[in-house]
Amino acid sequence: PDPLSTLKKVRSLLSNEGLLFIEVPNEASLENKLFGKKSFLYEVPVHMYNFSPITLAKLVNQADFQIEKITYPMGGGGWFGTLQRLLTRDAVYKSLRNNILFLLIFGTIIYPLEIILGWLKLGSNIRIVVKKQHER
Repeated sequence: PDPLSTLKKVRSLLSNEGLLFIEVPNEASLENKLFGKKSFLYEVPVHMYNFSPITLAKLVNQADFQIEKITYPMGGGGWFGTLQRLLTRDAVYKSLRNNILFLLIFGTIIYPLEIILGWLKLGSNIRIVVKKQHER
């Protein structure tokens, strides 16, 4: 599906007071800058399009939405997914039950990093809240 036509369709269904919440991988994240196409966030067909804050803002504007808020939430799995893939070749995700200790230790290290990167606007994901632009 085409993201612009999808957003226009959603806009037609949204009430005038309604809000649309969108969360996508952040192409401008530190994770993507360091790991490139090895980043967990580039996994196709899960993530078919890549957006930076700038390209996502342009897209929602083209669909006649205005931005209410942009955040960089933690816990989207980007760093965790990428590093576990590189370190264990997906063994952790293939057998979560057998890797509980790894999950706990690794998560304790990764989540503070995600919080800091979110504050710096370099987090793995972008969450954007938009509303309809008023008719001109």
